[in-house]
Amino acid sequence: MQLTVDKLYKYSSTNNAALLGSAPTFDFWLPYTQNYSVFDRFFRDKFLSWFYWLKFSDDTTTAEVYNDFIAAVNSHLTINAKRYSELYKVQILAADAYDIVNNYDLTETHTTSRSESATDISGQRTDTTTNSTTDGARQDTTNRTIVDGKREDETSVTTVDGARSDSGSTTVGAATNTSEKEIAGFNSSDYSDADKQTDTLGTHTDTTNVSKGAQTNTNDTTLNKGEQTNTDNSTFSKGAQSNSASGSAVKGQETDTHSMTGSESISIKRSGNIGVQTAAEIIGGHIELWDSFNFYGKIFDEIAKEYLIIL
Repeated sequence: MQLTVDKLYKYSSTNNAALLGSAPTFDFWLPYTQNYSVFDRFFRDKFLSWFYWLKFSDDTTTAEVYNDFIAAVNSHLTINAKRYSELYKVQILAADAYDIVNNYDLTETHTTSRSESATDISGQRTDTTTNSTTDGARQDTTNRTIVDGKREDETSVTTVDGARSDSGSTTVGAATNTSEKEIAGFNSSDYSDADKQTDTLGTHTDTTNVSKGAQTNTNDTTLNKGEQTNTDNSTFSKGAQSNSASGSAVKGQETDTHSMTGSESISIKRSGNIGVQTAAEIIGGHIELWDSFNFYGKIFDEIAKEYLIIL
């Protein structure tokens, strides 16, 4: 009993299984196992009437032939895993991973490093500082009361002028008033006494008396102020307070290292075409590669070559 690829394909499709199996866990085989229905259709169309080369007895079932074919494919993939893995790198190579025209890409990096160091080792030491201050609970209370008793402010001024007499006296002594008249003739410029009159006034006294009775001037001022109390109570409570500062610094063996490191890096990149091939030749090689290279088609051809025959 021998089965064609078409019959094996129908059996795998009916059982929702991969025609070439999914047991190997190689990276290059993952795209097949993830989308095997598309790949299986391609494999069937290409090798539709080919037979699995092993010939089984007539009582062998289709499942037994299918399982044997799967085992054979798995063996082939395992033996060629390294080769297929390297070819797979070309399959998944990004389009911008290489330049189609430029076939020369060189990067040179020159790095110069220098280092200088000095080490100073000091012995172990311990620095300890402890400062603790504790203030117990306290209550500060300030009470102030000012009481101004009832008071009466009185101001009294009394001025008494007793009886008084104001007396003034003017005395004028005897006075004589003489009046003489002179006359001159119409034909003379000399004067002669015409007549004379003399008046005599006797002594007299002018007296002025002013009497003023007793006079009292009184000025009384009284200010009454009631009792006044001013109270100011202030209480400040402060709980127990503890101020503590403690520090301990333990310094083990101390190593002071002074180092100086310098580096100089020069990077040179050269790329292009080295001239052995023209740009057209490089493009032609690119076309030839991708025109003939079919990664999974190559694997399928090698499987067919190993396990299928045409009767």
